[in-house]
Amino acid sequence: MNTKAICPNCGAEGTAGRFCEYCGTKIPMPKPKRKKKSHKTELSTVRMVNFTINQDEAIKAFLCYLSDVDNLPKDTFDRLTIDEITPYLIPTYFYHCNFDAPWSCIKLVHEKYKVGNETKTRTKRYPMNGIAQRGFDYVLPSCKIEDIPTELYAFIKDEMSNLAYYDLSDDYELDEKDKSILVESSDDDENMVLRKSDFNSILDRRVSSAVKSQIPNDYEDLSYSYSYNNSIGKELILPFWLIRYTYKDEKFYFIIDGINKNDRIKRPEDSIKKAEISALKKQEENKGYISCFASLLWLIFFLGSVLTTISFFIHWIRDLDNIDTVTAFHCFALVGMIIFYVWMHKASKKELDAKNVVQSNLHSDWLQKKESLLNALTSKDFKLSTETTKQLIDETKKRIKEKNPNIEQEDKEKLSKVPTIVVEILGWISLLVYSILG
Repeated sequence: MNTKAICPNCGAEGTAGRFCEYCGTKIPMPKPKRKKKSHKTELSTVRMVNFTINQDEAIKAFLCYLSDVDNLPKDTFDRLTIDEITPYLIPTYFYHCNFDAPWSCIKLVHEKYKVGNETKTRTKRYPMNGIAQRGFDYVLPSCKIEDIPTELYAFIKDEMSNLAYYDLSDDYELDEKDKSILVESSDDDENMVLRKSDFNSILDRRVSSAVKSQIPNDYEDLSYSYSYNNSIGKELILPFWLIRYTYKDEKFYFIIDGINKNDRIKRPEDSIKKAEISALKKQEENKGYISCFASLLWLIFFLGSVLTTISFFIHWIRDLDNIDTVTAFHCFALVGMIIFYVWMHKASKKELDAKNVVQSNLHSDWLQKKESLLNALTSKDFKLSTETTKQLIDETKKRIKEKNPNIEQEDKEKLSKVPTIVVEILGWISLLVYSILG
């Protein structure tokens, strides 16, 4: 009697003990079904990444994160209320995927050539091919979506490659405290969890990225295919902290994994402050363009001064007739170089001033947030222990003391030291030239 089973590689239905019709992988015989044990009702050994940060450390990470972000409303810490801090142990399956993606395309090379006085362009085409090979780890939640908060599910789904730290896990025996925060696993095995996920779209993006990293910038007729091999899913329990908080009657959240490696926040934002900083950065960018343009013009006239100086000495040594013309060009280049040097210096100073304005605004905003946090820590209850509160106050004061909002003095001094020396040298050369002519 033929037994139907699911291919462990591609998830297609096939016959147990035979090769899959779609990918050629041998489909193993199904294991005898056993009654599923509940992690919540029966003590068992599980593979788990254990918490390395406690509730205090999670709240501390949240407050530090919030006090470092840009464009936070000034009264955030005064009007912020932490509503809930919840630990979660989420059952997942850990997978490793390897893929091979043979590809081919036509590389386009554009060349210019002349026909008489006319310049034309032609495109040469060169066939190319290769194989993109990659491997990546990822995790998929093995619990029901409705059993965990939507924010947490979205976080795991979006960060699944970053959360695939199986090498940090170990075998643990769950105690009653662990069981109380462990989310119940669904009845789906690792193959069913994989089939229900959007793994194929994730794999498509990975393959596309790997292929495009190998092909030239200018190409046509790209085609590729891929084959892949998924390891058998391994059970892995991951820890998380979810902090819900309120600001001005609006709900927000902060999620951090239990080992303080990945986090996500939804937070309030001061749109007016954001627009102001964006406008200042735009001004800085525009002044940077002007400074670059002035430096380019100065460089052109500098090269002109060097070339006319060399030309003058050649004409002088060989006693050529048009030495007066060369001298006139040299004077023109030297005057232009001095004019654009002055402009370049002023433009560079304006760019630096604009950068200082941006940095000063960002520092003032950062300092206000840190001071607001200090005031709130001494007057509000953030559900922190007395010891952790004191530690956070000391660390915040230390950071305020160490923070330097100013751009280093050497940045100002580096504006135009080399151009200044060059102008002086060429000035002396010019005086020498004029004395020789005289």
